Amino acid sequence: MNGLSKIWLLFFLILLVNCTKENEEPVLLVTPYDIYITASPHEILSFNITCQADVDLHRLLVTSKELESFTQVELDTSISGTNYTYRFEFPVPEVAENTTIYLEFTMEMKNGETVKTGRVIEVLIIDKLLEETAGHEMYSRMSGKENAYDLYNGDALFSHLSDSSLMHIMDTTSTDDLLNRWISPAGALFIRFNDFDYANCTNSSVKDAFNSGANHEFIDKLFPGDILLLKLFDSEADSSYIALKITSIHDDPGNESDRYIFNIKK
Repeated sequence: MNGLSKIWLLFFLILLVNCTKENEEPVLLVTPYDIYITASPHEILSFNITCQADVDLHRLLVTSKELESFTQVELDTSISGTNYTYRFEFPVPEVAENTTIYLEFTMEMKNGETVKTGRVIEVLIIDKLLEETAGHEMYSRMSGKENAYDLYNGDALFSHLSDSSLMHIMDTTSTDDLLNRWISPAGALFIRFNDFDYANCTNSSVKDAFNSGANHEFIDKLFPGDILLLKLFDSEADSSYIALKITSIHDDPGNESDRYIFNIKK
């Protein structure tokens, strides 16, 4: 092969490589590769995102959309260069019933071109035994001690110092004798259900039992052994419902030590 032929061959190879590069398609790769994913509420799903293109990258966008709901932006970040990787974590939201969530991943380049891919997440509610915390104490309103309770976070509160939206139960005593009557400044609803299977209660059994009875904005004539079911929030989510069992009521002379002791399952 003479020198001129070698020059033409080299020129052809360079041209071929350049054409190949120019024809490379941009790549948006998301792992795991499974399109359909099953998950439970509160589970954290991790995705590894790889963006590649032969032009400068500009933006990475991740959105979610629950069935019959609106689109939410989960990630919107500027990116640069021609190669970019990102680890994205998606916390599966709490839902009232089984549902489907669509995740859409979008890679945008500076020339305006976009590449998209997606995942379909089937959110399945798993009915499990509720966890119990014991020994919660709430004092008489006349005791000068914590006379209200945040049942969601498990905190005893002073009613005159606390946000009413946190006071799911509050004692209403106005004399030295414990009144055994609770109200809910936060708007929780009560039912008394002493035949409820407290020992084996689950998310769905508490919710179903509550919805089967007549609820009230207060509860009175409380006794040790009473089982109360409460709806804390105006939502059908599992976290709205709890079971409470009164283990003892102390009504001593005076009011300093008058209190209720109870367990919570949620």
